[in-house]
Amino acid sequence: MSYDALVMDGELKEALQNVMGVEALETETLQGFTLKTHSGTGIQYLIRDGEEGRGGKVLLQSQSDIEKYEALAETYFNKYPNLVHDKNAGYIWADLEIKGLAQHTKNGIISMGFNGMSYNDNSNYKNNWSVLFSGDTYKAIFDWLQNNRGSIEEMQKFTTWQDVFKNINSSYERVWSKEEEEQGYLNN
Repeated sequence: MSYDALVMDGELKEALQNVMGVEALETETLQGFTLKTHSGTGIQYLIRDGEEGRGGKVLLQSQSDIEKYEALAETYFNKYPNLVHDKNAGYIWADLEIKGLAQHTKNGIISMGFNGMSYNDNSNYKNNWSVLFSGDTYKAIFDWLQNNRGSIEEMQKFTTWQDVFKNINSSYERVWSKEEEEQGYLNN
């Protein structure tokens, strides 16, 4: 995992103008990209069209954005000490959440990508789970989450996601951990 965020402040803008030898930075309309806004923080992020499950770029455009980004990183660092071991990891998870590739829950972290998703519980690894799916499923899950985020109280439970997959008519393949195979049943 990695994160990539940079504030375009006056100093950076001036430095870019100096390096490029121009008096003003030109702008142009981006084609093939979509500018989205994270519902929880209001921070915008840029995604290449068709690559929603592969990430994008978080755009920190103001001091307020920086403060919200840092607060989200602190949430990950402070709330999940068994999963997030340093502040840099907190920034990575904040970046992923803003781009729709992660979600913090009451007890752990759900991570999503173009071909699967997983949950890691902060206090009980027996509650962890993973699934694989096709790229079309990620888009359906992402769209479903945008419209139903408030209705998922138990996001960390796999049984909740079984219902979501059923509602969006998508299939998945459950990936069993060594611990789950040893206990012989689905814990959640």
